[in-house]
Amino acid sequence: MKCSSCGASNRPNARFCRGCGEALPAQPAPNVPKAAPSSYPPAGVPYAAGTWQPTKDKAIAYILEILLLGLGWIYAGETGTGIAILVGWIIVGLMIGIPVDLATGGLGCLCTVPMAIVAYGLSLTRLSKYMNARPHIFR
Repeated sequence: MKCSSCGASNRPNARFCRGCGEALPAQPAPNVPKAAPSSYPPAGVPYAAGTWQPTKDKAIAYILEILLLGLGWIYAGETGTGIAILVGWIIVGLMIGIPVDLATGGLGCLCTVPMAIVAYGLSLTRLSKYMNARPHIFR
């Protein structure tokens, strides 16, 4: 593209002249067709007719939750909830519970073991309800 002021040669997409700095006329954008918006599942294909399957396994979420409280929630996609449960369990269960158990000669287990059972029961129950409410994600 040539500058109308000084006649300098410029790149085709330049906005200003490299010789005099004058603004160059805007070039029309090339006619590029836009892609059609996609949807999932494709329009007109019901779930029952397709081969689509839920992507996450409930059993893995349960196993992770039993191994370490909060991991099942993280696997299920509720990262904030999982991290909150995990941090709470580490603080209360490990950093407070174990020293109390040791300091009381094991009598602290009368509190910490039932607390752990209730914590696991509540977390697994809520996790189950969460996953059952989302059959499109969990199998």
